[in-house]
Amino acid sequence: MSVINNLKIGRNIMAKVKNMVMDQEDLFYSLAEDIIKTSEHSGIASGACVKLATDMNLIEYLGGVDAIEDIVSDGWLEVDKS
Repeated sequence: MSVINNLKIGRNIMAKVKNMVMDQEDLFYSLAEDIIKTSEHSGIASGACVKLATDMNLIEYLGGVDAIEDIVSDGWLEVDKS
């Protein structure tokens, strides 16, 4: 195999991995939204969403625990006001 063919194969693999991660991210946000809507307290929603992100191996991709907690807290406040 030539170097160019190897690069094309590598690029195709990376594109598939990127799509898989983006699909996981979409699934996370969908599940997290359900958690937020059904949680009585922001802290409960945050803990459940952090656990979900951990189980899905998305903690780093989503920016870490603090970022996830901030997103969930903001989302919970929006749902609570609705």
